[in-house]
Formats: sequence, C-alpha cells, structure tokens
Amino acid sequence: MLIEDEELRGIFQEASEDGLQKIKAGLAVLRENPDDTETLEDLLRESHSLKGNAGMLGLKDIATLTQQWEHLLSQVKAGRVNFDDEIQQRLDEGLTALEGLVREAITGDPSGVQTFYVLAKLMGSQESGVSSDDPEAQSPTPTQAQTDASQPLSVVRPRSQPQEMASETASQMASETASDTVEVDDILAELEAQLLALEDHDAEPAADQTEGTIQQSDRIESLFQNLSRLEQLTGDDGPLQILIQNWKQALMTLIESGGSFEAEADHLYDGLDAIRAHFHPRLSPPPLSEAALPSPSPAPQGTVSQETANYIEDDELRHTFQQASQDHLQKLYDGLLHLEQFPEDRAKLEELLREIHSLKGDAGMLGVTAVAQLAHDWEQELAPVKSGQVSLNNEQCDRLLMGLDRIRALIHQAITPPENRSNREPEEENNSAPVAESRYIEDEELRQAFQVASEDHLQKLDAGLLYLEEHPQDQPKLDEVLREIHSIKGDAAMLGMSDMAQLAHEWEQQLLPVKQGQQAFDSGLCDRLGDGIKDLRQLVDEAISNSPAHLSLMESLARLRGETGQAAPTPTHSKPSTRPAESSGADNRDGNYRIDTIRVDTQHLDALMTTAGELTVTKIRIAHRLSEIEEVVAFWEEWTREASNTPLKLNQPFQNELQKTVEQHRGGTTRTNMNGPVHQMTGAIQAPVSETAMLNLYRLQEQNEARLETLGTLVNRLQAGIAEDTARLETLADDIEEGVRTLRLLPLSTIFNLYPRLVRDLARSQGKEVHLKIIGGDTRADKRILEDMKDPLTHIIRNAIDHGIESPEERQRQGKPSKATITLRGYQTASTIAIEVSDDGRGLDLKKIKKTAIKNEVASALELETMTPNQIQNLIFMPGFSTRNFVTEVSGRGVGLDVVRANVERLKGSVQVNSNPGQGCSIHLQLGTTLATAHVLLLEVRHIYHEATKTVLPRQAYALPVEFVQTALMIAPDDIFSLEGRETILHNNQPISVVHLADILELPIRVQSEERSTSFACILLKVGEDWLGLLVDRLIDEQDAILKPQSKLLKRVRNVSGATILGTGEVCMVLNPVDIIKSVRGVHRRANVSPELVQSAPVQAESPAKQMLLLVEDSITTRTQEKRILEAAGYGVVTAVDGLDGYNKLRSGRFDAVVSDIQMPNLDGLELTARIRCHQEYSELPIVLVTSLATDEDRRRGADAGANAYITKSSFNQDVLVETLQRLI
Repeated sequence: MLIEDEELRGIFQEASEDGLQKIKAGLAVLRENPDDTETLEDLLRESHSLKGNAGMLGLKDIATLTQQWEHLLSQVKAGRVNFDDEIQQRLDEGLTALEGLVREAITGDPSGVQTFYVLAKLMGSQESGVSSDDPEAQSPTPTQAQTDASQPLSVVRPRSQPQEMASETASQMASETASDTVEVDDILAELEAQLLALEDHDAEPAADQTEGTIQQSDRIESLFQNLSRLEQLTGDDGPLQILIQNWKQALMTLIESGGSFEAEADHLYDGLDAIRAHFHPRLSPPPLSEAALPSPSPAPQGTVSQETANYIEDDELRHTFQQASQDHLQKLYDGLLHLEQFPEDRAKLEELLREIHSLKGDAGMLGVTAVAQLAHDWEQELAPVKSGQVSLNNEQCDRLLMGLDRIRALIHQAITPPENRSNREPEEENNSAPVAESRYIEDEELRQAFQVASEDHLQKLDAGLLYLEEHPQDQPKLDEVLREIHSIKGDAAMLGMSDMAQLAHEWEQQLLPVKQGQQAFDSGLCDRLGDGIKDLRQLVDEAISNSPAHLSLMESLARLRGETGQAAPTPTHSKPSTRPAESSGADNRDGNYRIDTIRVDTQHLDALMTTAGELTVTKIRIAHRLSEIEEVVAFWEEWTREASNTPLKLNQPFQNELQKTVEQHRGGTTRTNMNGPVHQMTGAIQAPVSETAMLNLYRLQEQNEARLETLGTLVNRLQAGIAEDTARLETLADDIEEGVRTLRLLPLSTIFNLYPRLVRDLARSQGKEVHLKIIGGDTRADKRILEDMKDPLTHIIRNAIDHGIESPEERQRQGKPSKATITLRGYQTASTIAIEVSDDGRGLDLKKIKKTAIKNEVASALELETMTPNQIQNLIFMPGFSTRNFVTEVSGRGVGLDVVRANVERLKGSVQVNSNPGQGCSIHLQLGTTLATAHVLLLEVRHIYHEATKTVLPRQAYALPVEFVQTALMIAPDDIFSLEGRETILHNNQPISVVHLADILELPIRVQSEERSTSFACILLKVGEDWLGLLVDRLIDEQDAILKPQSKLLKRVRNVSGATILGTGEVCMVLNPVDIIKSVRGVHRRANVSPELVQSAPVQAESPAKQMLLLVEDSITTRTQEKRILEAAGYGVVTAVDGLDGYNKLRSGRFDAVVSDIQMPNLDGLELTARIRCHQEYSELPIVLVTSLATDEDRRRGADAGANAYITKSSFNQDVLVETLQRLI
C-alpha cells in the first residue's frame, strides 16, 4: 500500500528506515548479550514508534505485524519466554517482512509479503521458549492466562452480543498445561487476524482479481486448519465442538455465497466471541446495561473510579489520538441523538457502528485498553438493534450517552499526564461541605480550543432557546439545542470540570420531557434554561480566565429545576421597569470583550505561504543588487585611487603655462592643486609640453572615458534592476498586507449574535415585546473593531428598549403592532463599515432634549435656537446627558451614549442619530474597515516662530484620513467673511466655518516677516453632518500610511489619533477629524473672551455653600455608612430614623435632595415619597430610594410613588449613588 501524500511519505521513509536500522542493530547486540535490558527497552521503544506511525497512516499490515513483533519481545522482557534461537528466528522473519512492507509503502512496488503467514509465524507455539527458570511462566494462573490471551491483537471488529457460554471442562483443561493454554490463545488470535484479513479484502479488493481470489481461498483454508487444531487440543468437549461446527458451517456458507464476507460477518464474529468466552469466561465483559451503566445521574464526574486509562507517552500519537477521538465522539453524540429521534435510520446506525469501531481500534492500537473495552461494550449494546431484535428506546439511549461520557473521561485520562490528573474520590453523600475545586484549564492549547468551542456552543444555545420560545413545536431545532448542550457536557467532562458537566447535564434533563412530548416548552422553562446558560457562561469564563465565578452549583441546579424558594415575578405591562438585564454572552468578567482566536481557512494560509516564498526570492534578488552596488563602489574607489597615484611628469614651463591658461579661462586666480586628476584631464589647453607628458595625458583621458562608459553601464543596469525589484517587492508587500488583513476579518455576526438574548431578557424585564432583526451579519470587519464595538452596541440597544420602545398597550393605542422591532444592520461601503441600530418606537423628544441641555449647561438657549434638529438630536451623545426621569443602577444616569461616541471615535469613526417623532430612531455608526492602515492626505504647516527659543521651526507635515475629506480648494482672503463671530466661506451656497490648523493644534505663532499669501489651501472636512474648512499652508500628496498607535503614556491626545513614518523617515502625526470638529467650538469660545476681561475678573474667594441632603434610614449601620459616603462627596447630611421623622425634618428645613430607604417603621419610603409629592413646592425635589427590594414590581411602585431614582442595596455601588445625586441636583 503506497502512501499517497508525498510529504507524509518522505517523513515516514526517514523515520521508519532509521527505526528499522536501530532495531537491526539492537537485535545484534541482544544476541551477544540477551540480558541487556537497556537494549531491550530501546527495541521496544523503536517498534512501538513504528507501530504508531503505521497505524496513523492506515498501514494496517505494518501496524499488525509490529504489534505482534512487539508483543513477542515484551514476552522476552517479562521472562515468559527465553531469547533462544527459535524466538530470534521469528523476530528476524518478522523484521524482514516489515522491511518489505515499509519499502512497499514508500515505493509502491509489491513486497510479496504474506502478512498473515508472517503473523502466524510470529504467533507460533511458544513451547520451546518457555522459561524453565520461571515457575509462574510454566504454570500460569487463569487470570494470567486470560491477560496473555488478550495481548496478541488489540484491534477488534464489530461483533454481536456474545453468548455467555462457559465450560468447566475447558476451564480445567486450560489450567492443567501451560503449553496447551498458550497454543489455544495463539489459535484464537490467528482466527481473529484471518477474519480481519477477509474483511479487509472485502473492503479493498486486490487489483488482480485472480490473485485476490487465491489469497481469499488461502485465508479460508487457514481458518479451517486452525479450527482443526483447536478441535484436537480440546478433545471431547461437547459444547465447544458444537461451537466449532457452527463456525465451520458459517465458513461453508461464506464459500457458497461467492466469498462475500459481509453476509456472514456477524455470525463469524459471534462464533469467535463464543469460542473465546468458552475458554475464558471473564474475557468478554457484560454489555452496557443498568449494571454497567447506571441510570443517568446529574453528576458525570471527570474521572472514572472503576476504570483507569493508560497515559499515551508519545507526544505526536497522543495529540493525534486526541483530535481523532474528539471527532469520533462528536459524531457519536450527534448520531445517537439523531437515532433517538429517527430509530429506523439504518444508515445512521451503520455510521455509528463505524465510528465506535474506529475509536475502539485506535484505542486498542495505542494500548488504551480501558477505552477499547468500553467502546466494545458500547458496540455490543447496539448489536441487537442492528440485527432487528430490539428497537432503540429512550432508556437505551440514556445508557449509551452515559457510556460516551465515561469513554470521554477515560480519553481525558489517556491524554492527561498522571501528575496533572484529578485524584478526587467520589464525594460521600453525607459530605455537606465539599471542597471547592479549581476549574481553570492549565493546558494553554486545550484552554484555547475549549474557549472557541464553548463560545460557539453557548451562542447557538442562546439563539436556539430564543427560537424555541417562539416556535416550541420545532423538533429539529430542539434536537440541535440538545446536541449543543451535550457537546458542552462532554467537553467539560473530558477536561475534568465536573461542575460544568453536572450543570449541563441537568440543563439537558430539563428539555428531555419536552422532546418526549410530556411537557410544553413555556416561558417559565425558557427563563430557567436562560439562567442556566448564564451560569454555564460564568463557569466557562472561570475555566478560561481563572477568575472565580463565585457560583453555587447547588443553587444553580435548584434554579434549573425550579426549586427556588420564591417564584419569579410575572412581568407586568402597567409601567415600564428598568431592571438591568444581562446580555448572554455579552458580558466579560474583566469588562473587556476580547476575541482571542480566529478560525482561518487553510487556503488563506496557503496563499500567504506562497507569497512569503516569493518574498524570499525577491529578498535574494535584492541581496544580489547589493553586491552590484558594492561592485560599483569598488570600481569607483579603484579608479580614484589609480588616478591620484598616476602623476603626470610635466616640465615646469608647461605647468606655469597651464596654470596661467586655466586662470584666464576661469576669469580669476585659483589655488587649485595642479596634481589633481581633474586638472590632469585638461588636455584641450594648448601649451608646449614634452612628448612623454602628452602621451601620459592622452592615455589617462582614454582610460577615464572607458571607465566612465563602464560605470554608466553598471549604474544603468543597477537602476533597472532595483526598479524591477522594488516594484515586485511592493506588490508582494501589498499581497501579504492584504492577506494578513483578511485573516483578521471576522463576520459582524460574531458580535451580532450576542444581542438576541439581551433584547429578550431586557424586554421581558420591562414588560415589553421586542423582536431583534439582524441583517448583514456576514459583513466582515477587523477583529479589533468587533472587540471595541461590543459595548457601544450594547448601550445603544439598551437605550432603544429602555427609552424608545413603548409598552404593548401604548403601541396598540398608536396603531402600531404590540411587538416592536429593533433592526441591527451591517454593511460595507467603499472604505467604511457601517452599522445601524434602528427601532420603530417613539423617537427622540426634541423639547425634552433642549430642556435637559439647558439644565445640564450643555448648550444655551441661544445656541439651541441656531442648531438644526439633527444637531440637537446629537446632543444625546454628550457626557452625562440623560432625559430619563427615573434612574436605576444601569439606566438614566447619563452614562452610555457618551461611551458609544468615545469608542467609535477611538476607532476613527463617527456616529449620527436620525429620528422622527412617533416613528422611531436610527443610530448610524461609520467605521474604518481596518485600523492598521489608512489612506491619508498629507498637508503642511510651515515656518512657525517659537517665542521661547527665538527660533523658526522647520515645516511640519500632518496627515488627515481621506474618508473625512470631501474636497480641497484654494480660497482668497476676500472669500472669508464673519458669521456669528466665526470665519466662514460659502461652498455650493452653504456657509461653512473655517479655521487655521495651527490654531486648532495650538501651535506657536507664525513667522511675522512672512508675507501673507494671496490664497489659502482649504480642506473641507465632513464628520457626520458637521462641516469644517481647515486652512493649511500647502497640500503635499495622498498616500497609504501604516498607523502607529499612541504610546501607553499618552493614551489620549486631543486632535491626534496616531502617527506614521513617511518615506523620508520623518514622523508624521495623523490628525483626528472628529476631535478637530469638537475643538472648533472651544477655539471660538476662547477667541470671544477678551484678555482684558480675563485679567480684570475678580477672584472668587468663597467656596459655594454645601448642598444639603436628607438621609432617611432606620438601620443605624446603613445610615452611618451612607452618611460617610455622602459627606465624603461634599454634601451636608441630615439624618432621620424613619419616614415620619424624615417628613417632619423636611418640613422644617431646606434640602436639595432626599435619600430614603423603603422598609421603615411609622412611615415607609413609598409613603414618604407620595406624601412629599403632595406638596407643590417639592414637585421638583429629587428623591432617591436605596433599598434591598429588587423586583420589577418594587421598582414600578417606586416610580409610581414619584421617586427619581431607585438603587438596590444588593448591587450597591457608592459611585452610582454619588453620580445619581450629582445628575439630579
């Protein structure tokens, strides 16, 4: 069998030839010194490596022979056989056959090796090799014999459930003589090997049909011969004779059917199992049953106490087995769930059997016997289903799923070093305080793989759960959800995270009644499952970040089962609530959303590798150009050196005449050295010279002309070569840059899929009905853009639900559908990525925005009068701006949309809002496609006079991103006029403010002596709906620039977004157009203030009076703590011990705000609030309720009573309290 892959073939050739050479040498050493244990260990190690390599490449014959060769050598090591001449001959024959098979795998030329003949030789009777010095070897115990019997072959094919037949006669006979026992075991191994060969022949027919028929006949004949040997050894054992006759009958049927192995496969394997069970009843373990696999328990542990799996020492084999087994298990889980739904799907059943069989074979080949044995049991459990004896039912599926869980746990043992395994014993039922375990995944590779997989599974669970809530009868979607949670459970169990596995198992159990039609999928179940996903996500975060989740497993399980003490409140539609809802998948424990891994198509990597190879060629060519440059330099140096060392022997009269002629020619006197080469070439000057001097002069001139011609040729060739290489290098650099940029691109769905759950939870908490519509999720953007846009989109969506969407009753009164729609849309333009969040709610209230802007001193009434509606709407992005009357921990505090704008601007983007009252609101985010490069316009501000140093600074270049540049034009000073105190020009009949870039950047004054230009270069910028003309001294060019981020020491420099390096090596600052637009207002404000007014303004010596607060709280501890917080924030505080005391103190004093608890004697906080609001003079008095009552109904009651803010003690944050008061007062 030829290895098709050329690279793998080369690697296998090198490794196998080296290994075989070492084996040959080792055998030679062992012949000289049979007691050399070190050499014996080396031989076992080399044969094991060859077996593993062959097995991974599908070279079954090599793997099978090497397995038996290794087994024979291990018998020598264990002292069960002596290393005598017969054993040496068998090892030599096996080695020779292996060499032939290896050559065949490398060259493709038939080796002529009869694999199973050689295998039979290796398995031959070991009587002569039995050590006479080892009494245990001479009389092996039944257990030992059984162990040995299982050794020859680890590869086991699918078999039906074996008949449990045992013969006391045969068992006694097996213990009487060691030689008979060994021979019986060898015969059984040969029978199994010959069955394997027959099945392989059926699967892969020989190219030569005649040769294939002969081979098959030989194998069937060998089967009959071995059966005859077995009959002779067993004598008159009646039950065994019946088994052998039945087996012979199956062989005859095989011959009569034309040699099709598949038709009789089950009977032959069943017969072999029955024969083996007859000799060694304990070799065939019971199938998966209630005894072997208990009913599904909610606690699948990451370890299995009864079985342990051998650790795979070889790194490469271990890694390969890990990947292959994960693939097998995933297909087994998916297929089993499919079969549970469609038990008549025979094709899927066959696929399952193939997968478990492959897993069993891999495990057996690598010596992971626990996995191989359990996989065999699993396979046996499905045998009656395949034969049609029984139908697959739910109980059987449960046992099989639990079996897969156990297999996964054993595989985890096989790939985890023993020192890293968890040795926890099963907890006793009476242990009420289990020790907390670390859930962090230490292995970096496993941690990253788990992160990618779990994020994918959890997102699909979120989306599937929301879909099922609207379409509860969709069975395919329910099956998909079950597959996802089962995958999470399996991954967690494999990595030893029992808490996560247990929680996932319970999550799965809650859906099983729905799948079986015993329970409906209602909103209560959806809520519980949603909470379970949040808990799972916390455990995933802990496993990845090692940050404690502070999660109680028992409480999480109780919530999933609906066993909590109080029922969840039913959402009410009376009045919107503002309960904070967490985004499923949108929250990170450290507050920073980060995408650590990117899935890359191999074709993209291949393309990059190809380009990198071409880059290497270009690098070599450039190195060659360097050698050519060195050649030119050497030529020039040699020429200069020779010219300076070749004096012209001119007589003195000639020198005098020559100097006089040169002076006349130049029109003046010169002191130039007459011995220099330049003057030696002035042969055109006529003067009496000696014949030798003239000859030297002519020779030098001719020589210099020839060298000049050579130099010109070299330089021209060099110039052409460098131009070609530069063009090629530029192309390659562009290709690599584009390739790497493409690798960093991720679909917008990466973050879009985080929001369906957020919308659902937040809408339900406020008694609203909202549908999230996602469009353009396949649009791709830079990884960092997605990371930084997660929080802004979260704020926008929360604001849309909190402020924009009406209650269902209100929407119906307005003639709208009761269910609102929020549309999240992404698309790409020529140079930007655009994201829009729109809703069909009430829209923005311009009057309310104006009122809030004046109150918060964001803009004056006069300024608001001159603003367009769009400019007024954009005021909502100002820091601290909020039009909400009722404040909670996460809403109405003016924190949110200013963060949106800050994040967008940091990404070199812009944000705009458009709204129609009663129709909805749309927020448009415009971002660059990438953050690494930018197409910029280079401009110049030159000759600045620095007063401190009394020097003129050199001209300075700046760069502006072209996506914000609308046009560039030249304007005359007369084109500038003043409008509302600002310099303005007209462009397309529209007034646009203009400003000097030097003024915006606060550069020193311009050089006074410089004449004023007759015209200015003006760049028109557009950021959102805002226009600005930027006056500069000169426009240089457009070019692509590599952006360098600002230093960590300068996290935020106004008007500057980064820097780049020009081709001259000069550092050039990249300006931020968004900041520049914002800075214009500050420039004009400073310009409108007279310096004289500033100097004459009186200094305020007195600090303003403290704002007074009334703190009403019955708990002395809470009252003291809150009083300290408020006084530290600069407030004056008067305390009251209950509501009645607070009301009396309010009536007798003057206060700027009231902070009150709710549950108090005499008069509670709600009654106090309602009584305060009964007085007209207190209608605008801010009231903040701080309480432990945290339900939606409690918040609604607080709002109805007239409170301005509602803060819960369970999530109390002193900064929130202070910020809330600062905003309200």
